Amino acid sequence: MSLLKDSLIISSSRVLISALIFIGDAVLSRYLGVTGKGEYFYIYNFIFMLSVVLSGGLEYGNLYYSRIGNLSQLLTNTLIYVAGISILVAVLVPWSVDLIPEFPNKTNFIKLCTVGGIILELLFLISLNFLIAQGRIMPYVSVRITRRMFFVVTICGVWIFSRSSELSTGFLCYLSSLCVSLAMLSYLLRRDFSAKGKLAAGLFFQAITYGMKAHIGKITERLHARSCIFLLGAFASTRDIGLYSVAIGFSEILLYFSNAASLALLSRVGSEPERQASDTRTVLRHVLPIAVGVALCTAVTGRRIIELFFGADFSAAYRTVNIILPGITLYTIYPIVSAYLITVGKSFLASAGSVLGLLCNVTLNVLLIPHRGMEGAAIASSVSFTVTALFSLAVFLRHSQSTVCSALFLNAADVAKIRNYIAQVCHAAHCR
Repeated sequence: MSLLKDSLIISSSRVLISALIFIGDAVLSRYLGVTGKGEYFYIYNFIFMLSVVLSGGLEYGNLYYSRIGNLSQLLTNTLIYVAGISILVAVLVPWSVDLIPEFPNKTNFIKLCTVGGIILELLFLISLNFLIAQGRIMPYVSVRITRRMFFVVTICGVWIFSRSSELSTGFLCYLSSLCVSLAMLSYLLRRDFSAKGKLAAGLFFQAITYGMKAHIGKITERLHARSCIFLLGAFASTRDIGLYSVAIGFSEILLYFSNAASLALLSRVGSEPERQASDTRTVLRHVLPIAVGVALCTAVTGRRIIELFFGADFSAAYRTVNIILPGITLYTIYPIVSAYLITVGKSFLASAGSVLGLLCNVTLNVLLIPHRGMEGAAIASSVSFTVTALFSLAVFLRHSQSTVCSALFLNAADVAKIRNYIAQVCHAAHCR
């Protein structure tokens, strides 16, 4: 399957996934209210960040070493690793939660949900990349769509039939969607797993060693996008987190196409470096104009959309959206360049850009949040997104010996291909 077709399939699925995420987030916000949404978002990001950290970069190591074709052994290694980590999580996380003053809810049930969420997210995060390694794009997107769709259905049911909002109910919907998606994933990977398999220590350490090079970048990338949540919890209020969660979620719509394109690049891990560079330039030229267009539409219609879907209580998030938009528009460059660097064995360069952005983000957040609240967090995010994007672009241009024009601006051949594709789609629709 060609890069264009892979990108189109993943991009189309991302449109649906983004719509499902948006609907689920809107219903959850109306169900929990501003403060309740802030509590949910803090705990969810705590779960997600720990699962990313604990993955050890194994998802990237598995992807890289899948080229030798030993997927069954890589999957067995993954399950043994997750089982071991799960024991540590069950023992240490409840104790760790009690040590965090800003953690918004410390009931035993929420602690149990936190432990379960970390373990399930960890397994999902690592295992999902096996489908990418096999080039199985349609099953990959099907699993992701199923997860989001199940959450939307369950949270809508709760919102309609429940008379009172409960944080615990929101997390039950979240955990249920994770379990359903993992069940589907296990079915799709059943032929690649042997129940009699044992840990292959040599292959495991090779995968984890390679993965760790990209892992630093993955952690810092996620912290870059979410450190403001934890700092808002420390220096501001849970209400600010609730409003900011809507703003950042609304703004990150711009990244869906970029992330989709980066997955298409990762699925071509075996390609020659020259081909990878050419594919990356093609993707950059097409994604950035889309991001600019979506950003302009978001800036114009953002307030009405927020009030319509989330309610008037969340309208204060609109100003924050406009502050984040310039930086996150440029940031669409980073996931694409990062995928290129990982596939050509230069993951440490991707990590360097992410580390630089994180340092900038945390420094500005500490300086601005105490005085300007969530607007300070938005300024910090926008500036640090810009710094990361420009750094990663400079690295790509130098490493691939590309020019700014060849990487960022559509050429005549691109326009011709786009016109031809649109004509083919219109012709197919007319024939039907």
